[in-house]
Amino acid sequence: MDGDMESPPYPNVKYISEKIVKIENLFKKSIFISLSILKTADYRSIKYST
Repeated sequence: MDGDMESPPYPNVKYISEKIVKIENLFKKSIFISLSILKTADYRSIKYST
């Protein structure tokens, strides 16, 4: 795939790929946040159980 093509067959490819990257970043962030929440919840439950 050449990025320097003057007339790309799909003009929205760049826009769509940027959207996908943004969605992937949001997805990764949400996974990271939920994992950290789970970790802190686990630590709390361990503290309370002992």
